[in-house]
Amino acid sequence: MNTNEITTIADLHNLEMRLIQKIEELVKTKHEHNSNSQKEYLKSSEVQKLLANCSEGKLKSLRDKRAIPFTFLHGLYLYPKAELLREIDRNLLLVKPKVIQGFGNSEISDLKTSNKLKNGQ
Repeated sequence: MNTNEITTIADLHNLEMRLIQKIEELVKTKHEHNSNSQKEYLKSSEVQKLLANCSEGKLKSLRDKRAIPFTFLHGLYLYPKAELLREIDRNLLLVKPKVIQGFGNSEISDLKTSNKLKNGQ
């Protein structure tokens, strides 16, 4: 800035408006970031449904083995949804094999089908 220039009230008002606009953009961006970064947690009952209605004992066993991510807060087990889904995808947890009846007299086991998929058949 040249020392011979004069700053007018209009210049100050223009600067004020640009600063307010920039602050509003920063606050909005920060708010959106905070909303997106909050983790969604599931309760044990929701995880049991997600894992094909697994029992409380099976869920406890998975926690004890550290096979699934969880946290314990105020007497509740909470499971981070995104991490849990990643872990399920990564390990393809098999909770209980189910027998599917149909196709005439033949029975197809989910476990046999999943083993064939794992073996690339």
